[in-house]
Amino acid sequence: RENSVNTDISNKKTQIIHHIQISTRYNPANARQTVARQQQISSEREKHRPHISEKTAELLSQSANSMSHQPLKTALLRVARHGKPDDSNPVKKK
Repeated sequence: RENSVNTDISNKKTQIIHHIQISTRYNPANARQTVARQQQISSEREKHRPHISEKTAELLSQSANSMSHQPLKTALLRVARHGKPDDSNPVKKK
């Protein structure tokens, strides 16, 4: 064959060539900086995580459990996992 991209005349099928891109990972000599950077990224992600009250999380979970639309249900349950104990009504000790 001269050119494999051309249409095969005998059975009239076009051949498809798949292109892939390969990326590699490597461990740099200064691995400590890499670990420090990963910790920095982790703490930045924690800052951007939504913070909702426990009551809001409970309501989101209830709403999600009553839905049939799976992507929306999954998204609501994921957000509901970020619920924190509600500090707006502290328990008074006597």
